[in-house]
Amino acid sequence: MNRCGCPKASQRVLWLASSLVLGGFILVAGPVRAADADLVPTDVPHTAPDLNEKGKRQADALAYFMSGIFEEESAGPEKALESKRKVLDLDPGCSELAIEVAYEYLRRGETAEATNVLKDAIAAKRKVVAPYLALSTIYLRHLQKPELAARYAQQAIDIAPDNADGYELLWETYQSQGMSAKAQLVLDRAAKSKSTDPDFWLSLAEMTARGAVRDNVPPDGATVAQMNRFLDQAASLGGEKFDVAAKLGDLYAVSRQTEKAIPYYKRVIELRSESLATREKLARCYLDVGQVDPAIEQFEAIVAANPLSLDTYVTLSELYVKNGDLSKALVNARQAVVIEPGNIDRYSIVVDLLYRMKRYDEMAATLAEARRNFPRVARITHLYAVSLSQAGKHDQAVKAFADAEKEAENSQPDLLDARFYFDYGGAAERAGQHDLAAAMLKKSIDLDPANAGEAYNYLGYMWADQGKNLDEAELLIRRALAMEPSNGAYIDSLGWLYYHQGKYQEALTELLRAAEALPEPDPTVYGHVADAYHKLGKTAEAVLYWQKALALDPENKEFIAKLDEASKKVAEQPEKKPVGH
Repeated sequence: MNRCGCPKASQRVLWLASSLVLGGFILVAGPVRAADADLVPTDVPHTAPDLNEKGKRQADALAYFMSGIFEEESAGPEKALESKRKVLDLDPGCSELAIEVAYEYLRRGETAEATNVLKDAIAAKRKVVAPYLALSTIYLRHLQKPELAARYAQQAIDIAPDNADGYELLWETYQSQGMSAKAQLVLDRAAKSKSTDPDFWLSLAEMTARGAVRDNVPPDGATVAQMNRFLDQAASLGGEKFDVAAKLGDLYAVSRQTEKAIPYYKRVIELRSESLATREKLARCYLDVGQVDPAIEQFEAIVAANPLSLDTYVTLSELYVKNGDLSKALVNARQAVVIEPGNIDRYSIVVDLLYRMKRYDEMAATLAEARRNFPRVARITHLYAVSLSQAGKHDQAVKAFADAEKEAENSQPDLLDARFYFDYGGAAERAGQHDLAAAMLKKSIDLDPANAGEAYNYLGYMWADQGKNLDEAELLIRRALAMEPSNGAYIDSLGWLYYHQGKYQEALTELLRAAEALPEPDPTVYGHVADAYHKLGKTAEAVLYWQKALALDPENKEFIAKLDEASKKVAEQPEKKPVGH
């Protein structure tokens, strides 16, 4: 519909809402097809000679109006504007058409013509408020003449004191000039209205909110109190209605009164459960007040109605992580991958969750898929190698690390840092490729010696465990301990080095200290303590620690074999009690 309430020319039918009385005749408006456009006069028609002057002007205005409608499509906007202008020359009080023509002039940069059309409309019908509002808007937003904007907004208020648009324009004019006190007086005057229209009060509340939060600063108490009075009035007049409830929720939310917004958003959903935008607003409000479960419920409803809502799946994944439900987080993260497989970050989230859940085989499978979608992306190949190593596929892991190194050299050399070579060395060690492991761990140390504690310890421990390069191994382990003296893993490495040097008492001292220093019991360290006790001939104590180790790692065949052999010896000496139980 155009501003006069008539169908557009593209509909090819002109429909006039009521009969037009021309003098003593009645001209009944009916449908006029575009095919009949040639019957519509292109100049002022010759009206019936017995029509009075007013009737002639109305008939001529109607004809020009009809011409303008058809010319919008057939002869272009220039010709249409000309015909509409002729209508206003004959009947300047047609306010809606005057506004339409004024804005057309405004778009063309003909501001003088635009304002003149509206002033003529005001002169013709001084009690019609729309031209005052339009003229105020033009002076404020297009011509930057706030004094004139304020004058016409004030006149609009005087004519229609229960119309919020006038107050809003006057308020906005004062705000644009930094006249906050005058802007507040506008709201104070509007607050005295007896309007029973909830939209009037919502408009006042919105003005208050705009003034308060424009700088992203929470509104002060006085501002909130005034806004809430407006909102309470609107709620009392129509808070159960969809549009009113929706606006109430929005205004409470924007003013940081989240708890008050929630019941209105719930009301909107009760009225229209398919309102997904409102469900998201409600969910965000729940999160704002720390209610994660109700928020999840709303987000789940959104994806049930819109299974392609990518952002919602991402949010749900994050919320389930926050709730500690990694399985559901994974389901939603995977759905995000399905929707947006071209985004590498979607795979990263899934991979991270699988790593945290220790589902290494699935992690490797996911990364294999990612490598197909993102070939020769070194970061993906690196993660793929790590996942294979964690899944116990050590030979495949070493090959993947070699591939990642080649890819990174060509496209992402910064990936080849100390951590990369540490991971590479660990995979090679677990694959039994000890020379390669040593070379990679040394490279890791060379790249970042100041933070190489883990690499020093790993290489030192590997050599100690093999019983080779023990002097160099001791040097490496002591360097690691110098960086972190209370690190239980590093202390265990030192104890294990002493063990392979045949210093069993020193080994036992360090190994027991390592067991105390570790944040959680470790089966490997307990096994080392048991081995040290065993070498010192303290079989009962050795059995005790092998039992502890086996309790943490029940499938460890080495522990089972040692425990069986030692238990037999203990059985032969039942009277001997273990010390340090």
